[in-house]
Amino acid sequence: MGKKHIVIAVHGIRDFGQWQDRLGDILAVNPSIVTERYRFGYFSVLAFLIPFARWLAVRAFRRHFEQLVKDNPEAHFSLVAHSFGTHIVAHAIRGMKPPDIPRIKTIILAASVLRSSFDWSAVIARSRMNGKGIQRVLNDCGWDDKVLILSQLFVLFTGMAGRVGFYGFIGVDVKNRFFPGGHGHYFKPAGVDADAFMREWWLPVLAATAKPRDGLPFPPNTIPKGIFYALLRLADPVKICVYLMTFLLVWNIAYLEPRRAAAEESYRRQYQTAATQMQSDRSVPTAFLALLRLAHSQSESDPAHILARFAGQRLNSFDKASRSLRTDTVYEWGDGSYLIRDQPIRLSVRRPIVEYHSTDFHLFILVGEGRSVWVIDDRTGKVKWKTSIDEEGYDASNVHMWRLKGSSHVALDFDVAQPEEDNTPHYVIDVNLDGGDGTYFGGHPAAGLDCATIEPALELPDNDDDDPTPEQYKTAQAKLDEQTARTKTCLLPLSIEVPPSFRFPAVSSESNVWSFVASTPVPKDDTSTSGCAYGEMLFTHDRRENGKLRFDDSTTDDPSVNDLSFNNGDCFYTFQGPGAKHYIALSKVMGKAWVEWLICELRTEVDVGRCVEDGFYYLAKGDLSMSPNRRYLALADDASEGIGNSWSLIDLQNMVVLAPTVFPLTRVSAVAMTDEAVLVAAPAAAPRGALELWAYKFTDGIPELLTRQLIQPPESFEFTGDSDTNIHDATRLIASSGSFVLASIFQEIADLKISSDTSMLAWAGSVLPWLVPPAQPPLATLWTTPEVGLPVNVQIAITYSPDREILAVSAASQIRIVNTSDGTFLTPVIDISTFPACRGPIVAVTAHADLTLTVTTDNCVATRQSPLSATELAKIEANPSLYFGMGGALAPMLPNETRAP
Repeated sequence: MGKKHIVIAVHGIRDFGQWQDRLGDILAVNPSIVTERYRFGYFSVLAFLIPFARWLAVRAFRRHFEQLVKDNPEAHFSLVAHSFGTHIVAHAIRGMKPPDIPRIKTIILAASVLRSSFDWSAVIARSRMNGKGIQRVLNDCGWDDKVLILSQLFVLFTGMAGRVGFYGFIGVDVKNRFFPGGHGHYFKPAGVDADAFMREWWLPVLAATAKPRDGLPFPPNTIPKGIFYALLRLADPVKICVYLMTFLLVWNIAYLEPRRAAAEESYRRQYQTAATQMQSDRSVPTAFLALLRLAHSQSESDPAHILARFAGQRLNSFDKASRSLRTDTVYEWGDGSYLIRDQPIRLSVRRPIVEYHSTDFHLFILVGEGRSVWVIDDRTGKVKWKTSIDEEGYDASNVHMWRLKGSSHVALDFDVAQPEEDNTPHYVIDVNLDGGDGTYFGGHPAAGLDCATIEPALELPDNDDDDPTPEQYKTAQAKLDEQTARTKTCLLPLSIEVPPSFRFPAVSSESNVWSFVASTPVPKDDTSTSGCAYGEMLFTHDRRENGKLRFDDSTTDDPSVNDLSFNNGDCFYTFQGPGAKHYIALSKVMGKAWVEWLICELRTEVDVGRCVEDGFYYLAKGDLSMSPNRRYLALADDASEGIGNSWSLIDLQNMVVLAPTVFPLTRVSAVAMTDEAVLVAAPAAAPRGALELWAYKFTDGIPELLTRQLIQPPESFEFTGDSDTNIHDATRLIASSGSFVLASIFQEIADLKISSDTSMLAWAGSVLPWLVPPAQPPLATLWTTPEVGLPVNVQIAITYSPDREILAVSAASQIRIVNTSDGTFLTPVIDISTFPACRGPIVAVTAHADLTLTVTTDNCVATRQSPLSATELAKIEANPSLYFGMGGALAPMLPNETRAP
């Protein structure tokens, strides 16, 4: 009998390996063959898709195989594997150390899921390094195996070698054999014999060691099938990309997005808390610290960065805060105390409640917590002497001091309340400033003979205890009177103080960042001049008077120009339009109830070109607004009430009037434009006091209504007789960087954006919201402030900085600054009339590029300093102790402090 031959059969996924038993029965014809059936249980498709699960299966088989080899060191081996079993066998052998690989006569692979590029030549060569190794590999393929196409397309690090064979230099040791059939045709009955394929093709090779026969000829490929196979060969890099993208997507959804959302929520909460804290002087340092952390990794346009600049502006550095400290003074700060010299000296006294400074002896007497008394050198902070009243009782809140006339002694009188007792004992500490020591005794202080000492005050005898005689009582009374009189002369009361508190971090109130100068009253424009009395130009323009304009023939033929009867006594405005062209605008009453704006090209200083006219009801204001690209003017009529168009556009490029097809049938409160859209605010028909927003987009140059939105007054709003008029007059609408800011008398400011997205993506988002994010609503609210806190029922004015970083909203004499990026308040409400010499309401507000603010009243010009620059903010972040002490807003140390010896 020859050497023992062990045949190992390994099944595939979703298979319990019934064919393994049938193969064992077939091989039993050779008594030297032992069939080992390796079963790893039910392996699902999902597990097959996961490379790590496959690796675990390979690792488990390799351990069993190595153990089997150790138990049978002289045996020969053959392996028969199907489907996923081929992956297990091939990768297990490739992962074995060469000395551990036994002599393997034959490896039969059926329906192999290995890649066609699997390098068998390297595996075979490596296995033969110990003189044993693999003799041959038979790869039986089914050219109709559709399962392997799925493996090639979707399963990472697998392929379809069981359909198209192995490629490359496979040599004579690897043979591809092709057969008609699918993934499991090797075990299906052919005729009446269910094991016909195994009996015909595998049994001779394994049991009789016959030379392997070739398979059947592979059918010729058609052009479509050739292209199909060529595309399948590209599946490997595609799979890697798809799996990588899938992994990244899952990683993003399961890990990165939750972390990002948590970070954003944390950022939002910290930011909102800091924004709220900024409205109180006391909490500005805490807000600034939080904003520094938030702004550290953000851009300079980030809301936290802008808010930090304003918060830091109200925080004084240590140098600035310390300028207000008096030298040779003890200050309380935190739970400690400091003597202010050239540098702050930290004392050992905790929370001093009383201080007395003797400049003659250069000493401080401090009373600290725990009824302790300290004598401190006022030059070094060194403790000269200390003691405490070690008596049971509550800490005394009343402390009195006297100086002994003509002496260096000072008396401190304490009252110490006893727990659950009616009486309050008194204790005296006698401090000798010259000697730097002292004693203490019970009772009240009194002066000794010749004012030489401090002694306990005498008391009258107690009748109940001593039972004094009348003579004794009289004598005691006389001594007491004598001592009392002497005490009044000898003990001089001292003026004591509560140590001042050093405020550091030091906060400047909002009023301290303003400066003002008195000015003469601002002259009011004379609006009586014909041609300048109706409406406002809400953009940059110049006013000219007594102009000698020349109208050319085409203009003088225009009846509108003739009707105006323009003369040299009228005034007009000049402004710049599209393409750097110059235009004029003038208005004049037409008849009894109509006013015309006449807009004309200005070819030279005096020559007028084409003109266009638009009218409005003369009891109203015909305000003109301009689009950012300077092409369009919007005329808002605030009182037509259905007489005509309540608003219209003037196209300066083509010199035509564009009237919207749908417009409010009421007067217009405000209108503003971007280059792509127009937003109109008008009183709503109902309910009372409500505003209606009309959003238009430009379609081929024509304003087309996109949506309407109602804004109702809050329930807390109180209507008066003039409320409707005030609501109308106080409404302000300004276009800013593609969005609109709306301010109303309701004390709220909202940032709105008109969306005119009609792209396929937006359409798909409305149809398939689960696949594509829904499109932005036609009129979206980006942010809304809470109530501004300005006076109600008065007109509100809004002013922007040139770069749109901040807006200033003002009413009457009050003003507040708002961050345009998110609507947070950068300052509390500031009342300009509280500044010295500033009276009356605000007349004008200008916000500058450096974020300074100039506010003009009738008799003063107030200027708010610019906030910290990005460079200044970086310096504070680099050395926070200059603003916060050592390490935080309530740090236990002051910058540059020293400790008393």
